[in-house]
Amino acid sequence: MRYFFGIIVFVCLGIFSYLSLAGAPDESKANLNPDEQGFIITSPKTVVELFTSQGCSSCPSANKFVVDIGRNNDVLVLSYSVDYWDYLGWEDTFGKKEFSDRQREYGQHLGGEVYTPQMIVNGRVHSNKYTREQILSYNISKRLDLKIQQTGKNLYVKLDKPLHEIKDMQVFAVYYQNGLVKVPVKSGENKGRVLPLANVVKICTEIVWNEDDSGFEVKPPADDQSLAILIQEHKGGPILAALDYRRK
Repeated sequence: MRYFFGIIVFVCLGIFSYLSLAGAPDESKANLNPDEQGFIITSPKTVVELFTSQGCSSCPSANKFVVDIGRNNDVLVLSYSVDYWDYLGWEDTFGKKEFSDRQREYGQHLGGEVYTPQMIVNGRVHSNKYTREQILSYNISKRLDLKIQQTGKNLYVKLDKPLHEIKDMQVFAVYYQNGLVKVPVKSGENKGRVLPLANVVKICTEIVWNEDDSGFEVKPPADDQSLAILIQEHKGGPILAALDYRRK
């Protein structure tokens, strides 16, 4: 009888252990917002904004470089296609005037230099060429803690301090196509080449916010897009914090 009772206890403990494991949270999803399982939410340490053009013969090497460096989880790469080289014989398929304007805003605070390819890192330094080691050595120095959650049809981004505590702060929502895009160029300086582009920016818009609040609402990304939130001291200024709301 004692032997039979021991068997029952052993079986019950086994069933309880199985159920406990079955109900345990999946650690592979620990960094996901529980309400948005289709997205990975990260706070990148480094933001690389590449201003490029499909019509610029000097750009393919920079395009390839950001594809490679963007594989690092701590680095957020955003590729903006400018429109001022379209007259060379190929109209950039992603080019927009507002992206050229954003680059010029950076230029006003970075010695007036505007060129392609131009990589601007954390809104602080720029070059047409970097090494992997250099990019990984640049971190956002004055970081804020950002969190994002779904509120009805919109997303709510919350900071760890009121927005008015940061003078001249600007908030930008950058909607981009996550991953690699390959563009065949049929004319112009890059005729016959297939250009790799990483995280192609589709929309970059400034967010209007109430300076007495510690957060703001943004529209969720379209089905084929991801969303980056950039907090800057001013237009074209250093990046204080970044949040990447990326599709898996």
